[in-house]
Amino acid sequence: MLDIRPPIFTITLPISHQLSDYGLPLNTHPLFCTMQASDGEVYSPLPKGNYIRLLQVELVGRDDLIGSLETVHLDKCPFQYKALSYAWGASEPVTELKLRGGQSLQLNQTLSDLFGQLKTLQASWTLWIDALCINQKNDEEKSSQVQLMRRIYSAADQVIMWLGTRDEESHAAFRFMNLMRNHSWKEDWEEEKKENLEDIRYVFTLLARPWFRRTWVIQEVVLNRNVAVMCGDDSVDFRVFECCVYAVWLYFDVDDYGDDHPSILGLWHASELMAILREFRKHRSVSFEKLLETSYFCKATDDRDKVYGFMGLARHRTPLPAPDYSPSTSFQQVYLMTAEALLCHGTSRNVLALAGIARRRLPSDLPTWVPDLRNEEFEQPIQSCYNAKWKAGGRMEAKATREGADYLRIRVRPIDEVSVTCSPFNSRSVKRQKKAMRQVLALRPMHPAVVSEDEWNDTVAMSMIMGLDVDDQPVNREEYLTYFREWLEWLHSSNSQEDMKRIKGNRFQRTTGPRVDDWNAFMTQTGIFCIGPQAVRVDDVLCTVPGCRLPLIFRQSEPESMARGDPRDPDERLLPEYTLVSWCFAVGLMEGEHPAQKRPAIEVLLR
Repeated sequence: MLDIRPPIFTITLPISHQLSDYGLPLNTHPLFCTMQASDGEVYSPLPKGNYIRLLQVELVGRDDLIGSLETVHLDKCPFQYKALSYAWGASEPVTELKLRGGQSLQLNQTLSDLFGQLKTLQASWTLWIDALCINQKNDEEKSSQVQLMRRIYSAADQVIMWLGTRDEESHAAFRFMNLMRNHSWKEDWEEEKKENLEDIRYVFTLLARPWFRRTWVIQEVVLNRNVAVMCGDDSVDFRVFECCVYAVWLYFDVDDYGDDHPSILGLWHASELMAILREFRKHRSVSFEKLLETSYFCKATDDRDKVYGFMGLARHRTPLPAPDYSPSTSFQQVYLMTAEALLCHGTSRNVLALAGIARRRLPSDLPTWVPDLRNEEFEQPIQSCYNAKWKAGGRMEAKATREGADYLRIRVRPIDEVSVTCSPFNSRSVKRQKKAMRQVLALRPMHPAVVSEDEWNDTVAMSMIMGLDVDDQPVNREEYLTYFREWLEWLHSSNSQEDMKRIKGNRFQRTTGPRVDDWNAFMTQTGIFCIGPQAVRVDDVLCTVPGCRLPLIFRQSEPESMARGDPRDPDERLLPEYTLVSWCFAVGLMEGEHPAQKRPAIEVLLR
């Protein structure tokens, strides 16, 4: 969910629609690498080290372009260049860019549109475009160039965030953004008349563009402070666009759109981008667990890029596998090696909250302790635990180890077993909300202490939103309990779906949607009230893991290891085996205050 706290900037200067003209020469330079491609080949081999190719493009005559690929060292680059951030789109070539050596580069529709636009702005450009500056047929080169992405995008004079060609709605979006470019967030916005903000709807529509679902684009924008958002011949500074995305949350009724609407999906993606941008501006890096959480919001043509596409933002000491695009390296290997690195050699076990069978929609043979990043998921346990300062698992203890092909040997604290589950929440359905709440309110007698109806209702209210508002910030408890009581009274008096109109705008109702829709309440044998995914079953085990800030649900498994040739010693085979179901919210555990959290941890095997 979006954090709409004021950004760290104020926009007061007009943004030019024209990008800077450097007019760089296309001749050779003494700092260029002199290696040449053989006749007919486009790409010469890159030397070892921090070498990249830059594409220089010049307008010849009235309408023709000619280019050249120059190999330069990043530490001694003689050019100012612009790096492109874009959604590749269909790979089929539609035209070509002629090179000075007689060769040509094939351009798909996306790049053809881009070059068609660039030549109307300037006579010459120096660019870095991954599809053209990296030999895409050379897996070894791709692997090495990926490791330079942080340097490439950080060193660029500007990043062009290319959204595609212009249409009437995109033009209206950019017209609105440029009208708002001198407005500081959010004081000036609040002083605007409501009718002057109606065109924010076009910004919402713009978010349906394919750029707003891709993986690589996040680090490409975060790594550079000078980003121009372009759509056809319209452009705006990224900082203006950023304010307008904040404004979509505040001034546009997103609740009227389903979770699978392209603009809603784009809004989530853009919001995650901005959360990462804030953290990167503050710390110059981002925890890899947070980056993996974001990868669930994104799409990638190559599933391995759900890991590789964020490495440029990771903290330098994070023990991650090196990018490897060779056919022998599968996405399963990449995901497993990444999880092993974080769990066995990292500084936390929070990545377990991103794993489990509850997050899997696609068939998978990965161990349940390994996040399967191919799935689309919009929960944000990592962001939530940072903001709420949860610490359910306490400090890290003994090192976790990988055992055999599939097992993780790890210490856990079993807390209690699940005894009853309720119907799932659905904030868009009166009928389903009523059914779920009847069952939840009926759990009060199972609480170990004698609690009044009001006390139980307050516990349920704070649990349903996990103590956080729609922006993932801790709520004012009394304020939100007032919203809850209004919501509960509305629910009791509602009889049809038409009654949803009466609760529109209630902050509790708005928060429950992204927080607990399709999740359900459940209670353990000793009366611990929890909220978790529908995959949780009776007899599942509520646990904490030292080093993981969130409670987890484990499911005891019958040993399968003997059938697969268990490499462990016979005494080690006596360890209990579990599969990981999910993380959950558990009343009394989030701050580490439950007596059971003081018990010694035991060793188990996760598979």
